[in-house]
Amino acid sequence: MTDNNILILNQVISGITLYVPYFTIIVGTIGSLCNLLTFTSRQLRDNPCALYFLCSAIFDLIYLTFGASTRLMSDHYSYILPRRSAVFCKVRTYLTVVIPALATLFITLASVDRCLLTSNSTKWRKLSRISISRYTAVLNHEDSTTRSTRLHPHEFELPVCNP
Repeated sequence: MTDNNILILNQVISGITLYVPYFTIIVGTIGSLCNLLTFTSRQLRDNPCALYFLCSAIFDLIYLTFGASTRLMSDHYSYILPRRSAVFCKVRTYLTVVIPALATLFITLASVDRCLLTSNSTKWRKLSRISISRYTAVLNHEDSTTRSTRLHPHEFELPVCNP
């Protein structure tokens, strides 16, 4: 490849990495807000599966707005975002691990709820109740945030934050 082709390719890649995240954030936010509207409707308020999907949609929206936005800023607008803030770096790393894991966990819980509801045994079908799903959602949220990647105070002394 010639130097001119390499320069053009680098400019195209730079443009893609700048504009695609904006598109992803906008379309993803619209989709997440539509999910929130759907799963908070009156018909689905007492549905345990809808509660799990609502929790997943909330965590997806948080991840999209926080994770993608901070990544975009650290890649292209490093003068706005302090790259050398170890506290911000560790909190961002922590949240970009925990939040998608919680969203995935709630989708898994929705699948388990559907399996319980379609069981032949009435004992298993009784476990698919909104009260149990609320308790399970809170318990799993608390468990995931306390057992996942830990924030160690001595690690805040690192001088550089990698995106």
